[in-house]
Amino acid sequence: MFAERLKALRKKHGYTQVSLAETLGVSKGTVAMWETGKRTPDFETLIGLSDLFDVIYWGNLRMILLQNCQKRKQNSWDAGNWNPFILIL
Repeated sequence: MFAERLKALRKKHGYTQVSLAETLGVSKGTVAMWETGKRTPDFETLIGLSDLFDVIYWGNLRMILLQNCQKRKQNSWDAGNWNPFILIL
């Protein structure tokens, strides 16, 4: 699950919730919500996390994008300002 993996990666790389939040430009509470599974990061932040921790989250990326589309009550892959073809790279 994303929440547990994020927490493990954060600790492995020596970040506190506060320092990770500062690095990503979000609040400590936002990081805490990600780690408890109450929220998921947006697409840009997920890319930032992947770059920061040098990992790729294809499965979680798809899950998060689908959740965001459902939250916006949209049924298409072209929701928001992202390009689905970037996933094929």
